[in-house]
Amino acid sequence: MPKNPKTLKVQSPNYFLETYEQIREMIEKANLFYKSYFGKDKFKKIAEQLAESLKKYDSLVIDSSIVFLRGVVEDKSLRSSFIYLRGKMANLMTEEYDKTAEEFLSKAVNNLEEY
Repeated sequence: MPKNPKTLKVQSPNYFLETYEQIREMIEKANLFYKSYFGKDKFKKIAEQLAESLKKYDSLVIDSSIVFLRGVVEDKSLRSSFIYLRGKMANLMTEEYDKTAEEFLSKAVNNLEEY
C-alpha cells in the first residue's frame, strides 16, 4: 500500500490496459533504437526516451510493490507484464549488469508462479 493514501487513484481496468500498451510501445521504440544506434551516448539517449515511460509507470503507484499491484490489477498476467516492463526499462538503460532489472524480471516470473 502506498505510504500516502491520498496518492491512490481508483482506475478502471481499461486504464491499466491502455497505460500498459503506451509503456510497451515506448519500450519497443527504445529497444529498436538500442539495436540500431551505436553512438557513445546510446544509453543516455535511451534513458531520455524511457523517461516518459518511467513517469507513466511510477504514476500508477506500482513501482516494486507487488502487494499494492495485486490489490489494483486483478489479472495476474497483466500484473506480471507491468513488472516485466519495469525490468525491461532498467535493462535497456544501462550497458552493464543491473541488479534492479534482474529483480523486476524475477518478480514478474515469480508473480505468475505464486498463483
